[in-house]
Amino acid sequence: MDLRQTNFEGARLNYGVLNCTDLTNANLANTDLKNASFQEANLTGTVFRNAVVFGANFTGVKGLSEEVKNYLKSKGAKGF
Repeated sequence: MDLRQTNFEGARLNYGVLNCTDLTNANLANTDLKNASFQEANLTGTVFRNAVVFGANFTGVKGLSEEVKNYLKSKGAKGF
C-alpha cells in the first residue's frame, strides 16, 4: 500500500498488518501500534513520537535511523 505522508496521529492500529507498506513521512505519533506488523515496510521519515509499539514487528523495515530503532526497541518493539 502507498500511505506516504498519511496522518495517523492518535489512531488505534493495534494488531494492524502494514507489511510492505510505504509509510514514507507518515505521522504515527500518539498511535496505538501494539502487536502491529511492519515487515519489509518503508519507514523513511515516519514519526513515532509517543506511539505505543509494544510487540510490534519491524523485521526487514527500511529507512529507520539507529536513533529511531533504539527508541522503538526501548518501547518493546521487535524484529530489528
